[in-house]
Amino acid sequence: MCGIAGIVGKSDEVLLRQMLDSLRHRGPDGEGTYSIPGKLSMGMTRLAVIDLITGDQPIENEDKTIKVIHNGEIYNYKELRKDLKKRGHIFKTESDTEVIVHSYEEYGADCVTYFNGMFAFALWDLKANQLILARDRLGIKPLFYYYDSGILYFASEIKALLCIPQYKRELDTTALYNYLSALYIIGENSAFKGIKRFPQGHIAFFKNGKIRYQKYWDIRFHPKKIMSDREYIDELGYLFDDAVRLRLRADVPLGIFLSGGIDSAAIAESATRNGGRLKTFSMGFKGGNDEVINELRFAKETATFLETDHYEYIIDANDIACRFIDLIKIFDDLYCGPTPQFFLTGLAKRHVTVALTGLGGDELFGNYGRPERFNTAMGKNASIIKNILGNRICYSGVFRHIAKKTRNRPGITLKRCAFPGQVYSNRHETVFHLSQRLNLLSPDIKAELVDTQTSEEIYNRMFYQNAHLELPDSIMAIDLHTQLVDEYLAYVDRFTMSHALEARVPFLDHRLVEYCATLPTQLRDNKCLLRNLLQPRLPAQTFNRPKMGFALPYGEWLNGSLNDILKTYVNKEKIISQGIFNWKEVEQILTNFRNGFRGGTTYKLWSIVIFQAWHNEYIS
Repeated sequence: MCGIAGIVGKSDEVLLRQMLDSLRHRGPDGEGTYSIPGKLSMGMTRLAVIDLITGDQPIENEDKTIKVIHNGEIYNYKELRKDLKKRGHIFKTESDTEVIVHSYEEYGADCVTYFNGMFAFALWDLKANQLILARDRLGIKPLFYYYDSGILYFASEIKALLCIPQYKRELDTTALYNYLSALYIIGENSAFKGIKRFPQGHIAFFKNGKIRYQKYWDIRFHPKKIMSDREYIDELGYLFDDAVRLRLRADVPLGIFLSGGIDSAAIAESATRNGGRLKTFSMGFKGGNDEVINELRFAKETATFLETDHYEYIIDANDIACRFIDLIKIFDDLYCGPTPQFFLTGLAKRHVTVALTGLGGDELFGNYGRPERFNTAMGKNASIIKNILGNRICYSGVFRHIAKKTRNRPGITLKRCAFPGQVYSNRHETVFHLSQRLNLLSPDIKAELVDTQTSEEIYNRMFYQNAHLELPDSIMAIDLHTQLVDEYLAYVDRFTMSHALEARVPFLDHRLVEYCATLPTQLRDNKCLLRNLLQPRLPAQTFNRPKMGFALPYGEWLNGSLNDILKTYVNKEKIISQGIFNWKEVEQILTNFRNGFRGGTTYKLWSIVIFQAWHNEYIS
């Protein structure tokens, strides 16, 4: 695990050093660089997890014509190493990174299809005079890039790219619009104009100033598996336990984030059987009257049942207030989701270097009930039309044209059928619905929006691409390519790596993801099959509790310890001088909040606070 950075198309060791310094938190245990005058400078900062002695990077092949820097882990490296040695390859280290080098020698760019892991790596092929970039199937590990005049810059985090002297920091206004839609940014753009996210499940070739992408993986939902109940459970059990087993490979202490829900409990139970006594970490928060809220009690029950060494952290408003700007800097990009992971990670890092998390279980088994809520949002008439005509007709160019031309109530119904992305971007958990997003932005900002890159158009394209799928499958695919990678995986990576702690995600073993995609939807719904697997393994009370989530009481806190932050970043003079938001809309949100409206109003206000702080830190 580490931070990687590089410059291709020229060499610049001074800039590379600055980029690596900005990533030191990701890899405090060492660093390595490689340069070719006039062509390339690349390097990494290392967090030593596997092969602590000889695993320094860059790692090269026998004749030194291939160099690799790598962020992440190749979990099946032992199996790959054994096979590659049989094929005549000579290994100099015990690290997982070296299998990338020899796999590329053996299989070329197809080597990525052999890896079970989380990774973002850069490989320089001296003979081909080209750089290869790759990111894992699910996008667990981050990779950003900036392209300018034939020069490619890449890094694990945006902050390294902000070191580029000629880069002019500007807000990507469409990214801001998408942030208001989801409270994180979806799509390839970041909040910084010109800095982009390398797509998950892709490999890219950079040569002679040009970059060429190639997708090597995507989720497939057919054919569906038809088996007995026992066969479903046995196959899921094998894949799940093997995913956990592989993610216990480490030469450093290891623990588990335990939320109190069944996903993290399942991982803790499997890991305990595979790895012996482990450490677990949980979090709660203080509400009014210092009452501790959330699933701490349930997590403690699971920890007691599994006999783990259990640790707890209770967050309060002062934690957020004291580290507010740090949290903005850590994430780099615009983000207004849960921040407690940062504090829990700090606790875990005092005891372990690697922690497993239950992230991904919801996406694989039920999608938070979103298919049902999507149907409700569509409305009865639109759902009837879609059922009669089918997706292919409703998503066709002709039907979309008719929907755009039709007015009044019939037009609304047809638009819901033809443009499902608009419905999905306005689902109930959305804080700013479409009209509210547009009203909040100033006329100048609205004029800069790129229509094809808005959240609703991104969702539209995904619905169209998945028109052949049943709705639950379609939404599972969309969530895997948006919220999972752009929000959940992003914040887990940033907050854990800010403490030099590696997070591993067993539910996102690609074999398990592919298996779940072929399950009949009724077995995924409400985690039906997962529950059947786990009931003999865990105590009954694990399954008899509501899903609680982790919603911090920002409404209460903004009236208390966070009120100074609110006043600093959201005031009339600052908003008007920026020219980004419509002050009258912001003022109405403030008025509603002061009049006691909470829920959505609180998150509208908090998202504006976050943006203002981010803009002040990076753009102003």
